[in-house]
Amino acid sequence: MADVAFDLLGDASIHSTLTRDSNNSPLTHNGIGTVLKEEDAFSAAISVWRGIQLPIIQQEMDTQSVDLLEQQQQSLAGRKKLAELTREFKKVPDQEKLQQFKFIFRAYQGEIDAITKREKATAQAFLTVYNALGQAPDPAKLLQVAADQTTKLEEISALQAENIRLKEENTSLNKQAANLRSMSSNTTKLQQRLTRLETKQEETIQEKVREKEQAFREEWEEKIRTAKEREHDLQRQLNQAKDQLKTLKHTNDSTQATLVDHSQKYEEEVVAKLAELDIVLLDYERANSRISELEGQNELLRDQLDNSQGRGIDSERAATLEQTIENQDAELQNLTTALENWKASSKKQITTLERKTTTLQREVQERTGEIEATKRKLEQYKDYETVKSELEVLKYIEFSGSRGVDADDDWDERVLTLASKNLEKPIEILLMEKNRKLENELTELKVLHESVTRDLENVRTRHEVASRQLGSQMELIQRLEEDITRLNQSSGGNGLGAGNGGANGYFTGSSGTNPSGFHHPTSPPYGKASFSGDVVGGVTLGPVLPQTPRTPGFPSAASLNLDGSAAAGGVGASVGTPGVSTSSADHSILPIVTSQRDRFRQRNSELEEQLRQQSEQISNLRNETSQLQRDNLKLYEKIKYMQSYRDDASGSGVGIGYSAAAPSAAIDYTSPFRNNNSGGMVGRPGQHKKDDRDDMQMQSLDPTDRYRNIYEESMNPFEAFHKKEESRRFNSMTPADKAMLTMSRLVLTNKWTRSMLVAYTMGLHFLMMIMLYKMSAWEECRHDHETPNGANPMLPPDE
Repeated sequence: MADVAFDLLGDASIHSTLTRDSNNSPLTHNGIGTVLKEEDAFSAAISVWRGIQLPIIQQEMDTQSVDLLEQQQQSLAGRKKLAELTREFKKVPDQEKLQQFKFIFRAYQGEIDAITKREKATAQAFLTVYNALGQAPDPAKLLQVAADQTTKLEEISALQAENIRLKEENTSLNKQAANLRSMSSNTTKLQQRLTRLETKQEETIQEKVREKEQAFREEWEEKIRTAKEREHDLQRQLNQAKDQLKTLKHTNDSTQATLVDHSQKYEEEVVAKLAELDIVLLDYERANSRISELEGQNELLRDQLDNSQGRGIDSERAATLEQTIENQDAELQNLTTALENWKASSKKQITTLERKTTTLQREVQERTGEIEATKRKLEQYKDYETVKSELEVLKYIEFSGSRGVDADDDWDERVLTLASKNLEKPIEILLMEKNRKLENELTELKVLHESVTRDLENVRTRHEVASRQLGSQMELIQRLEEDITRLNQSSGGNGLGAGNGGANGYFTGSSGTNPSGFHHPTSPPYGKASFSGDVVGGVTLGPVLPQTPRTPGFPSAASLNLDGSAAAGGVGASVGTPGVSTSSADHSILPIVTSQRDRFRQRNSELEEQLRQQSEQISNLRNETSQLQRDNLKLYEKIKYMQSYRDDASGSGVGIGYSAAAPSAAIDYTSPFRNNNSGGMVGRPGQHKKDDRDDMQMQSLDPTDRYRNIYEESMNPFEAFHKKEESRRFNSMTPADKAMLTMSRLVLTNKWTRSMLVAYTMGLHFLMMIMLYKMSAWEECRHDHETPNGANPMLPPDE
């Protein structure tokens, strides 16, 4: 009993060094409780040895040993005396033996009394020593535990120092994360400010471009293009800087998220392992208490056995007590073996935890390196503010002349402040130079404006003439479309399978024209749909002039002649008679059909690409769904595992090994004819409908209940045994039996085959009944024909 107590003391000391808080605190309340238990065990052992008074016991044992030696000598002398008396008694004649018998009987009785007294004194001395030393612990184990505690105290101090160092590192990492968050917020504010300024700048640029276009389009196009190229370059540089900042921000966020995930996972694993160790310790203490109880029972049984032997109880009860002692010794041995196994498993778990701790420390070091690399990248973009201020100044210098009276004065002041800080030349001098340049340009542009105004008046007159000509040309185009339609209808199937749809689709909607033939502003220019010198329906189509950007609803400048006549978008001015050859019509409609075919091919390729992307997305979603289902099953298994521990803690003390298998014991005995897809026993009729209803119920169940059913089906040992038995029986059948069983499964497991079998059986029975009816009628007719004159066969024939 004392040995078991000190084994528990040693294991508790090991556990005290491993019991830690999830926040790396020195020791939890479990560890403190264990240390207190160790101190109580040590004090109890010391008090026991002090109460024993070993020197006094040794002195008493010395005196008792001298008495025992004297008693042994006396016993030897008494035995010799009895031997002499016995020899003399044997020599005495038979007549005198009766007189000598009383004397020798008293001598034997005296020797027996002396032996009894010596035996009592010896037993008393032994019991005295046993009472003093029987409950005393082993001093060797005490010394070993003391040595182990000394080494473990050193390890605890080292772990405390490591804990302090990790706390400091955690604090520094938190500070770094806070700095990074502040930097990200500043970056967001700067981006918003840049966005606002860019929107304002773009509006200003668009307004200036519109004003300059109305006044002097041709002269100012080159300058606007140069300014836009410059702006695009600067914008591209700014976008590159923004992209780099966004990349750094995402990297920082992912690093922080990874660190948080790892810390959470580490804390969860530590808590889980500590809970498992607590459970193991509870089982360990329970086993120790059981061992103590069994040892006490063994001692009591041994005492009862000794008492029964001293009192002369029958041998049958003694044998029963010995058998009980042997059984309890075997149970004690089993419990000791189980304790050793628990110790080995605890050591393995300790090793696993140490390995995981090392891995997490390595990952923390890697994340620290990534943070340092991110900091170095941020150092490379220190000149962002300088580049930004230079960009603002350049925009202000380039487009300040286009700002009106209601311009944003705050923006100007801000730009001037940035310019005065970052430019070597004062902004006033730069603005004066820019103002002088703009004044010169304004004078030149005024002269150009007057000339452009005169040209505009000429263009307006030409536009009126062109509009009238455009109306006449639109009428001609409409007539041309009608002639083409009639031509396609009359030609029928002369190789123009898509002619009607191509021509009508081209002129009515395929290339952006309305039903009247007028070209829509958003459609492609007329040059894309022209016929380039072909002859259709007697109308000569001239060459298409190059198209230039024009105002919506007006013809381009290239479509007008200098004398005010219009080229009509490449359409000739002569319209012939309706008599047109089929070859010329085919040649003119071929580009239309070809363009439609190209558009359809392009659209078909786009649709095929979308279909391929959708198929890939569907396959990815299916894989994710299956992976999620497997993950949910694993999570449910872990939940059942933890619930089994909780049930054991609140139950009657049953071992963990038996409760862990409890989830797999939930077997459904109500469906012995369960049908499966792997070729099991054929179920009873209507089983498929029941399975469908079960599937619908599974979909409507709570996720926990649904995964519980799936888990219990996968863990059902009777289902696997059932499948094995079916496969064994199927393999042991003859080929004819296998063929019959396979056919019956194919017929009975499918609703359509069962229906066909029933219909076939009913049709066969109906056919047999018809055949029997016809056979009976045929027999009756034949019998009537065989009877002469149709007489009744039952009557005698006439004579």
